[in-house]
Amino acid sequence: MRIVHPAAWLGLCINLFFVAALVFSINHLPVEEFEKLFGDIDRGEFISLMQRMLFLLVSLQALALFLFDIKAFVNVLVRTPSLLFLRRMALALALFAGFFMLPCSAAYMLGVALTYANVELALFEDAYNLAPTAGKAFPSSRIRNMRLAGYGCFAVAAMTAAVGMLEVTLFGIAAGAVLVWLAKRVYRRPPLVVHPHGLALMSTAMSKYIFLPYADMVSATLRDNATICFSMRLGNMDREYVWPLAAIERRFRQQAVELVADTLAENHVELI
Repeated sequence: MRIVHPAAWLGLCINLFFVAALVFSINHLPVEEFEKLFGDIDRGEFISLMQRMLFLLVSLQALALFLFDIKAFVNVLVRTPSLLFLRRMALALALFAGFFMLPCSAAYMLGVALTYANVELALFEDAYNLAPTAGKAFPSSRIRNMRLAGYGCFAVAAMTAAVGMLEVTLFGIAAGAVLVWLAKRVYRRPPLVVHPHGLALMSTAMSKYIFLPYADMVSATLRDNATICFSMRLGNMDREYVWPLAAIERRFRQQAVELVADTLAENHVELI
């Protein structure tokens, strides 16, 4: 059962390659070039310090992923205080170690964000292989805003590139790429699709796309016309999944609630 998102492992590999390439490059940098870049400092001491810092950051990143992958997250209740603390510690380690390696660590931090958002959804069945056209789909409310934010980041990157602010430029490009990718992800996977045998749902742009079979539903509750809470029996475990109506466009929300209610009633699950 996959806990850590593949983007996090890929990002960790990218960071490790970057560190190795940087250390190799500086070790083989001519003396004249080194002095031009770093001034009159001790070359050996500088390289040793840089190696220790960079490899410490990568080690912390790897440790965070292993903490996320502890099987206790899926084998017992994930809301146990000790496990919540462990998960938050893993997130803090990952963000701390990843921040100092931006924008190189953008893929890693995206993978960590996806992992943290989906730890509690690990037991639910994936819906990625379902064709949206096979059921009634409702569009996301977030696509336009994420695209605009992504293009805004690209615009900022272009302006900072013109004045030579390389670090801000690279960060803007990385942030813009992530936002545009998330918008494309939500566009390809609508947040609510009503299928003949269950519902395909996505809560946020970061959330796992899950499939809830009608046969596994114990009950469904509409809360304050804002969320639908699905109580599920997964093997010998009970789980709840809270899906926000705000995930779809406002003009479709009432229609979505009515369709879900009718579909659940047909499958002997009442929406309360």
